[in-house]
Amino acid sequence: MHKYSISTLWSEEDECFVATSMEFPFLSGFGETQEKATAQLNLVLADAIEILKEDGEEIPLPQTAKKFSGQFRLRLPVSLHERLSKIAEQEGISLNSQIVSMLQERSSKVEVYKNVIDELKAIIGQTAGMAKNVAILASEHSQYLNITTDIEGTKESAVGAFLSGSSNNFSLQ
Repeated sequence: MHKYSISTLWSEEDECFVATSMEFPFLSGFGETQEKATAQLNLVLADAIEILKEDGEEIPLPQTAKKFSGQFRLRLPVSLHERLSKIAEQEGISLNSQIVSMLQERSSKVEVYKNVIDELKAIIGQTAGMAKNVAILASEHSQYLNITTDIEGTKESAVGAFLSGSSNNFSLQ
């Protein structure tokens, strides 16, 4: 059995659980339950590892579980240290608490921004798909979209008429 990391989450888009592995970001398993999605991913991972071996390709190493103590040493410019200390003093909290608070706030914003960007990408993708469909329909039915106007006895396209400021007497051909 492999020792690769697996994360299984519900996907609204796919309407099922999706299991992924950080070491193999291009693979996933799907299932009605977390267990089924994880089982499918395990099969896919086994196949992928076998193919990589057969092709002589490098096989990703499993990520090792990191243990965190909640402490680390940080070097800052003197001016930043002074500024953060003053802010903490004004708030009536320790410098450590102030920095933790600021880091939490920033990391939360990053998650929100990532979610907004993902939603915007989805909207852009949908919009691009709709624009493509409109273009296809327009090209397939162009004979119905030939709009002209009669201006003083001459025929002009509707766009040309609009640009010239004459918006009366439109007819469909």
